[in-house]
Amino acid sequence: MRFWSLIPAILFGLVSHAQTGHDYYQRALEFKEQRDFENALVYVRKALLFDSTNADYYELKADCYRRIKKYDEALLTYSEGLKKDPGASFLYYRRGYLLMFIHKFEQATGDFTKFLGSTDNDSLRILAYVYRAESKKGVRDFQASYDDLMVAYRLDSNNLVTLTALGGVCDDIGKMDDAIMYLLKAIEIKPDYMPAFINLGFKYQQLEQHEKAIEYFKKVIELDPEEPYGYSNRSYSRYKLGDIKGAMEDISRSLQIYPANSYAYRIRALIYIEMKDINSACADLNTALEKGFTGMYGGEVEELKKKHCKAN
Repeated sequence: MRFWSLIPAILFGLVSHAQTGHDYYQRALEFKEQRDFENALVYVRKALLFDSTNADYYELKADCYRRIKKYDEALLTYSEGLKKDPGASFLYYRRGYLLMFIHKFEQATGDFTKFLGSTDNDSLRILAYVYRAESKKGVRDFQASYDDLMVAYRLDSNNLVTLTALGGVCDDIGKMDDAIMYLLKAIEIKPDYMPAFINLGFKYQQLEQHEKAIEYFKKVIELDPEEPYGYSNRSYSRYKLGDIKGAMEDISRSLQIYPANSYAYRIRALIYIEMKDINSACADLNTALEKGFTGMYGGEVEELKKKHCKAN
């Protein structure tokens, strides 16, 4: 009798400590906070076994896949979540951001459009317009990109992300003065706002004012010594001013930090051409093309290759 009398107590203990989908979700969030994305995935999958329609669970699962660079799995997870809960419009926003990040710009534009048609949250609408603008810029539709950014600007004329993006696209439609104005406004609002310094330096490069450009890139590096674009852009201005040694030091540091930047290989190729090292230059031009330079920036690298690499 004593043995059997323990059974109800044991069963009660099991029931009182049974995990719910929410418990597993919270545990997954804890692992994600610790950057243990594999274990986070284990627990969010368990959460989905309890509730396969919870959009928050799908968002967390997809984000964990994104963090470990399993982008196809992340995209499938977002799509599955939308299939289970078509009203979870924030999944369009999240999926659009990932599509933009992996340079699937047309698909990203479609997702941001769907999101914009289903939310009245102005803060999120601003970001969605900015990201849709960046996606349109990715396919070189600069006027459409500008139009989206102006909608975002009318919603909040002091939004730093909007101002920086406007600074990045205005010159593409012949509004260089406006580009500089928006970027200076961003710095006036936030004096240590690094993205504005990067874009200002780039604008002065385009104006062939390389000494001034270097001042802005120097500020970028002071704010973040691990920012690759500060080094790569300063490298180009140093190259243009004839400081080949300094240019090579900067571009080497930039590629050490961010070796996937196709634009940096174009800059190093130009430096190698100046050094008469054509084989190394052509190797970098090929790498720039492999990493998607043409789609992002146009045909300059292809023209350089035709001119310098006839035997490569």
